[in-house]
Amino acid sequence: MPATFTPTPRFRKDATGRVRLLYGDVTFLALETGRTPGHISRVLGGERASDALRAEIERIVGASVDVIDLPRKRAA
Repeated sequence: MPATFTPTPRFRKDATGRVRLLYGDVTFLALETGRTPGHISRVLGGERASDALRAEIERIVGASVDVIDLPRKRAA
């Protein structure tokens, strides 16, 4: 069985304080601000993320996260 490459999601804060999700060679604006300042409500994309990824995002942004979705990989 051939090995499949799964990109590791990486998160970076830009100069404006927004967080960007780098997934493979694609960069997404990763987070939408929630109803209260400093609260993150959603990561854009489709596939549910793990609790470990949620914890990593919360560590980076310094706020709680309600819903985390990663971009879906398109079928070839």
